[in-house]
Parts: sequence; structure tokens; C-alpha cells
Amino acid sequence: GKVTVKTDGKARGTPGATHQASDYMVLPAGSHQIALVPEGKKAATVTTQLDVVRGRAMTVAFVSTQATVNPILFEDKTSSNKLKAMLSVYQLASKQDAIDISTGDGATKVFSGLTYGTSGGIQVNPITVELIATKSGDKSPASKTSVAMTQGGAYSVFLLPSKDGKLLTNVAVNKIERYTGK
Repeated sequence: GKVTVKTDGKARGTPGATHQASDYMVLPAGSHQIALVPEGKKAATVTTQLDVVRGRAMTVAFVSTQATVNPILFEDKTSSNKLKAMLSVYQLASKQDAIDISTGDGATKVFSGLTYGTSGGIQVNPITVELIATKSGDKSPASKTSVAMTQGGAYSVFLLPSKDGKLLTNVAVNKIERYTGK
């Protein structure tokens, strides 16, 4: 269903859906309350306290809409080379084994041994590439996706559990929310 992200009690961005990444938000340094508010009368709000440090980038992954399940906080790597693209991956498929990410032909490992709740990030040449996710040490793809990267861009690959227990791969182009003056 639809969910709304609130920061310090104020709705941010447009309502999104589960398995969807929102735009990054710019927050001033200090302590903030981040809440995920699902639609529906019986749905509980999931909240977390976030201590923002100036100049750092973080990803907050709400892995459940149940109030008893804490979100996972990731400190993101940022790109220092504007000629490269930044590729990050977040392993959020709790029922999966450790995951490796390789190029579509299997010849190059991009990330290795990603366990639940971990992430990785690298600067890469801006290309279009097919990525395959496999259980560590296995060759058969559990999921495939394609990423078309551009110079200076940032991209996130989310490894998520599907309803049938398989691995779902979701790619997002990282954007910063538009400032509205509110």
C-alpha cells in the first residue's frame, strides 16, 4: 500500500509504495524523528530517531510497516569523482543467504558476501550494465537487473524479499527532494 514519510511530524515528498525508494532529503545537523506512516486505519506508524551529522549521507530502510521492527540505518559512501557514477547496494532480503553481485556475464564480481542489513558502494565508470545477484558461491542468478549510469550520477540497488520468498532487485536513481520552502 501507500506510505508517507514524515520528518519531525511534517510530511515529506509524495506518498510512495512499499519496495520503493523516496528521494533523499536534506536535513540540518542534529536529532530528527523519521516516521513511516502507512495508509489505513489499523496501520501503525514506524518511527526512528536519526542523528544527522553535517556532510554525511545516510539511507534509512524501513524493512517493515510493523511498529516493532526497527528500520536499518546505513551510512552511505559519496562520490569524490564527478566523472564517475556511484553505485550502492543494500541487502534487505532477510531470508536470503549472503549475496554476491556480478556483471551479467558473471565475469566480474562487483560486491561479495552481502549479508542482511549490510550495504556496499563503489565509484564506477558510467556505463549501462546488467547485474546478477547470486547466493555467495553459487553461479545461478537469483535475480537480474540493468542499470544505465551517467557521469556524476548515483544509483542504488535494493535486494528485497518477494512475497514468494525469492529475491527481488529494485534499482533507483538517487535524487534529492525538491526544496519547496516549507
